[in-house]
Amino acid sequence: MQNDLIRERNSVKGYRGSGGAVTVPEGMRWITAGSVRDQTAITSVTLPESLSSIGEGAFRRCTSLTDVSIPGGVAILQKDCFRGCSALRRVTLTDGLQSIGDTAFYACTALETLTIPRTVTKLGRDVFMGCSALHTLTFCGPIDTIGSGAFVDCGRLTGISLGGVTVPFHCLRGDQRIETSLIAALSILAGDLRSTVFTPPHVYAVCILALAQRHPPHSRARAILKEAPNTFAKVLIRYDERDLLRALIASPDLMSDRHLAAFADETAQMGAKEYYLLIVNEMQRRGLLDAPPRRL
Repeated sequence: MQNDLIRERNSVKGYRGSGGAVTVPEGMRWITAGSVRDQTAITSVTLPESLSSIGEGAFRRCTSLTDVSIPGGVAILQKDCFRGCSALRRVTLTDGLQSIGDTAFYACTALETLTIPRTVTKLGRDVFMGCSALHTLTFCGPIDTIGSGAFVDCGRLTGISLGGVTVPFHCLRGDQRIETSLIAALSILAGDLRSTVFTPPHVYAVCILALAQRHPPHSRARAILKEAPNTFAKVLIRYDERDLLRALIASPDLMSDRHLAAFADETAQMGAKEYYLLIVNEMQRRGLLDAPPRRL
């Protein structure tokens, strides 16, 4: 109820109600730091379009809160904003949001999916730590900064998506800083195909494979693949990505005859029989083998 809110001018300073659904009235611009903290009976919050700021820890440990939508006038979700909201399942973030602060969704153990607006450029430290139910993150654009520990104890997280292409999350774990790998992957999927000098090779491999699923494939995909075909072969085997390999080798635009042969040599040297046979079958289909394939 609106009358349960403690207000001062255009700010919400506290809450004294019995819980349930809470509506912050139009005209309110600020929810001050910690003002709704530990209100364990609140189940949902409706925020007005006039809102421009949600303070640090504003809804921390509202353990019955299940649903919230952040209006576009809020540029920053401050530190600890929804920390410990263990029932929070549905969060809607809107274009206009620029930054999600440290530990903003720490231990939101019911949160399963989240879409990050294209306007967001920064994710804070430990921002999703302990979100044990989170399995899908969808990005609407690339991102500049991700703080350390952002995905610690997110054991169900399977993929990050951008533009309809999903990169398997486990493929980013080969780098010591998963946050750095994710920034690079999102940048590549957004069309910024930078040199492998600046990007972990396995991120390039995964992203090229993801690009192979696009129709038509990215115009520079073949050029990037040319840089390190053997590295890509190693990555595919390391992460056991058979389906992505099939998508890649089946496209002559992405996998030239010469690169296909390089892949075959690499997989043979690694003793990866199943992958080797997949590539040999494609070489036979293209009429590239004059002699029986090498036995492993």
